[in-house]
Parts: sequence; C-alpha cells; structure tokens
Amino acid sequence: MDIFAHWLWVYAAFHKKKYAKMAAFFGVLPDLLSFGLFFVVMLFTGGLDFSRRGPPPLDAIPGWVFSSYNWTHSLVIFSAAFILLCLILKKFYWPLLGWAIHILIDIPTHTSRFFPTPFLWPLSSYSYSGISWAAGWFMMLNYSLLVLAYVYIAFSGSVPNLAKARVSSFRPIYVHGKVPAIPVWSNPLASFAGKVEWAHLRLLTYIRDRAAFSRKFKKRGKGHNNDGSIGTGKPEDNKPKKRILTKKRKDSIKAKGV
Repeated sequence: MDIFAHWLWVYAAFHKKKYAKMAAFFGVLPDLLSFGLFFVVMLFTGGLDFSRRGPPPLDAIPGWVFSSYNWTHSLVIFSAAFILLCLILKKFYWPLLGWAIHILIDIPTHTSRFFPTPFLWPLSSYSYSGISWAAGWFMMLNYSLLVLAYVYIAFSGSVPNLAKARVSSFRPIYVHGKVPAIPVWSNPLASFAGKVEWAHLRLLTYIRDRAAFSRKFKKRGKGHNNDGSIGTGKPEDNKPKKRILTKKRKDSIKAKGV
C-alpha cells in the first residue's frame, strides 16, 4: 500500500491515543527505510525517470533495497525488536505496533510480481500473492474507506466524551439558577452533533434529578414550607416556633439585666 494510506490507517487506528502520531510514524518507517532511501539516492544520482508510469523494473533496483525490505517487512523481525525494546524500557512500547500494522496491511495488498511481503523472513521465504494496491479500483475503494473512517472519527472522537459521558457529569439547571453555557467544539463537523447530544444529556439530568428529589422527600413525608425550610408542609409549620431557653441561658439573661 502507498505510504500516505499507511499513515492514515495507522493514525486512524490510534487516533484516541496520545502517541497516535508516533504510531503513524512507525507505520510508514518500513517503506521509508527501503523505498524511501532508494528514492532519495535515485533523486540525487539522476536515475529517476518521471516519464515512466508504474513501478521501475526489478533489475534496476539495487540489492540493498531487497535486503532492507526483508528486514523491515518481517513479523519475525518486528517481534524480536518489540520484545527487545520492552526489555530495555521495562514496559510495553505501544507506538511500535504501527510497524506491525504496516506489515499486516501489506500482506494482502502486494502481489508476487512486485515485492511480495516476506512476513516470515528469515524463518521462511513464503509470501502471499494478493491484490495490487496500485490498481485503480482498489485505490478508489481504499481512500473511500479512509474518508468514511475519518468522518466517523470527526463525529464521534472530536466531541469530548459526550458519547460515553454519564448523565451525572452535567449539573441540573436549577442548581445554580442559570443555564450552563453550551460547549463549543473547534471541529465544525462535530459541533451540531455535539450540541444535540449535550442538550439531550442535560434534559435527562434534569428529569432524573427532579424525580430523585421527589422520591426522597415523598418517602420521608417531607416537603417545603413557605419560608423555604424543609418540613412537613403543613400550615402549622409556617408559624414562628417558640424559642426554648435553657437554665444556663436564663441565668445569663438575668445577669445582663441586673
């Protein structure tokens, strides 16, 4: 598969992670270390033929490109490098999985005619002859799926946790006596969907909290008095209550009056 599609697919796979860009870099590194270096060498030596369409003939490609391709497109080499790096860092280095995704994508998208993926090298020279990623219909299908994937990411991933947010994370309208500000998203594609979801969750919050409030005081047989205090709600509760003075308080009042 072409290098741009590799970057986009790997980034889409890790778009929710902080290391998404690093994983995408490892997702294109195998091609950069083989065809990328070959392109740079041919560019400076004047060996590029821009009038020619399609891949260059195999006999025009030096042997070191094939060797580099074997090293960078082998799941065996990837596994050894991943284990070694984990032992050195003493933790899993997940961005390196972009390398494995690159190899897995290349296995069915390369034919035996031009650089089949040697994913078992050096244990075996077996390779699978799949579909050529350079075919016109496959390129259209591939990038159409990428467009759908990134539209989905724009509508779901850019709205910060609204799809998975709990209703209790939004405060009810009556708590502060004012309507909370509507969140603003930088992505215009996600703005409308985000506002609809925010309004829906806010409504559910209000209904839930009001129902819980009613059940709580109905169970205790309590309500609100006219002065705003919590009581039985009966008229006699609205009358001023007599203040009960203790003996110590009475002695204090008599002492002040003397």
